[in-house]
Amino acid sequence: MVKLHLPFYGIELRTEDNRGQPDEGVPMKRFVNVYHTKLKLKMFDFELDERDNTFQSKATSSISQKISDKFDEFKNSNINYGNIGSGKAYEYEGTEHIFIKDFFEYLKQENRQLTINQLIN
Repeated sequence: MVKLHLPFYGIELRTEDNRGQPDEGVPMKRFVNVYHTKLKLKMFDFELDERDNTFQSKATSSISQKISDKFDEFKNSNINYGNIGSGKAYEYEGTEHIFIKDFFEYLKQENRQLTINQLIN
């Protein structure tokens, strides 16, 4: 299981692959559960498909939209990730994969920066 605690948003992301052991370097569909940290309740879940670098969530809450926006922001940071699922007229497959650990690292850095900014202001 991989966990990421994002205190700025008050959530924790938890993922576990189908076999219970994360396969480093093997792209696959990852299922992520989002929990409220104080209430210890599952808020929603989403899928990150490392094979084609797509994000899918059926939730419509503001936090699910925020995570979706962060995924798009991360995906747009490298042209090699492609833009499949972007809705643009021209879509192309990426030559690199977005692994869950890379996306979690991006969220962790962004959360750290937001927390620092909040403390300074």
